[in-house]
Amino acid sequence: MSRDIQPFPVRIPHDLREHLESAAKKASRSLNSEIVLRLADSFAAEGVQMLTGLPDRIDAQIAELDQMFERLEGKVSRVKSLVMKSETGAGKAGPGREKHAPAREKRKR
Repeated sequence: MSRDIQPFPVRIPHDLREHLESAAKKASRSLNSEIVLRLADSFAAEGVQMLTGLPDRIDAQIAELDQMFERLEGKVSRVKSLVMKSETGAGKAGPGREKHAPAREKRKR
C-alpha cells in the first residue's frame, strides 16, 4: 500500500504544526496520519454540506413535477375530447355540405 502513496512536501506554519503534533500525540497517531485524517474529514464534511437540504430540494422538485403532470393530464384530456368529437361528427355530412369538402376550387379554364 505504501507504494501507492507519494511523498507530498508541504510548508506548514509553525503554530499549526504544533497543534497537529499535539493532536497526533493525544490520539496515538503519527503526524502524517493526523494530517491525512483531518484532510479526509474536511472533504467528508463538504459532502455532508452538499447533502444538507437535499430532501427539501427533492420535495420541491417532486411538487413541481406533480404540477406539470396535472397540466399535462388536462391537455391530454382536452385532446382526447377533441378526437372523440371529430370521430363522431366528421363522418356525417351536414345539410348542404359534402362529406369531404374539396381542398380548393377547380380552376376556371
